[in-house]
Amino acid sequence: MNIKYSLLVLSVLIFMSCSQKSSGPGGLFSPTYSPDGTKLAYYEYFDGVPEIMIYSFADAKTLQITPRSGAWSIVPKWSKAGDKLMFSHGQNMMSMDVTIIDLESGDMDTFERFGTEFSVSWHEKTHIWANRSLTGISFYRSQNDSPNSYELIEVPEFSNYWIYPLNEDGEMLIQVNDTNSYGLYHISGNNEPTLLLKESGIKNLVFSKDQRFIAFEKTVDDNTDIYIADMDGSNLKRLTTNEYPDYMPDFSPDGKTLAFSSARTGTYQIYTIDLESGQLELLLD
Repeated sequence: MNIKYSLLVLSVLIFMSCSQKSSGPGGLFSPTYSPDGTKLAYYEYFDGVPEIMIYSFADAKTLQITPRSGAWSIVPKWSKAGDKLMFSHGQNMMSMDVTIIDLESGDMDTFERFGTEFSVSWHEKTHIWANRSLTGISFYRSQNDSPNSYELIEVPEFSNYWIYPLNEDGEMLIQVNDTNSYGLYHISGNNEPTLLLKESGIKNLVFSKDQRFIAFEKTVDDNTDIYIADMDGSNLKRLTTNEYPDYMPDFSPDGKTLAFSSARTGTYQIYTIDLESGQLELLLD
């Protein structure tokens, strides 16, 4: 795949790593709800190094999950049972492996493969991860009980793309950045891709638990905001209109709220927005 695209996909994360230079905590990214909606995992910078954190809605307390060892930990994903987190872990943005941490014991398992790896999705029996190497970005599927055995996932119709698996049966949404085929597509098994949205600049797409809605960030005129649409691409709506970047949305399990990272105060903090009323709330700063 195209190296330019691999750098483009990761440019937001690279920017984040450079934006937080102060001592102490600051810069909160990639909020993701636990399956039962009682917690929110995210990563936060401490002295320039990102660590995985968990916020509890019940007592409004925050717990640091990864040890402050100097290694980077970013982009957490919950297991279906909510007892583990999968994330990217390594010495810097150029050298990261997929890691799983048991939230009860604190035990960490790192799967050393090749290149720089990012967890894409985590299902009952499999997980899917992206690998960035000098030749571009590739996607792989591993069995949860044999994570170092993997198979390549390819979408031959496109060159520059990012996949968002909907289930373990091969159904997925595909964000495409090809010159003539850009937009969001749906594909099921061996079926031909179906165009859902003819939009450019889409990144970090998520879908509601009932798979009725999608949300994503989209950049227009050098500004990034959060958008929402029906799963078939209809009823596209811009949720944020702030002049500063809004990144990395995630649906609450009940589908009523989105959490996202925003720089609207000059530093990246985590906000929530009520999808019915549009009410915005600063959750973590």
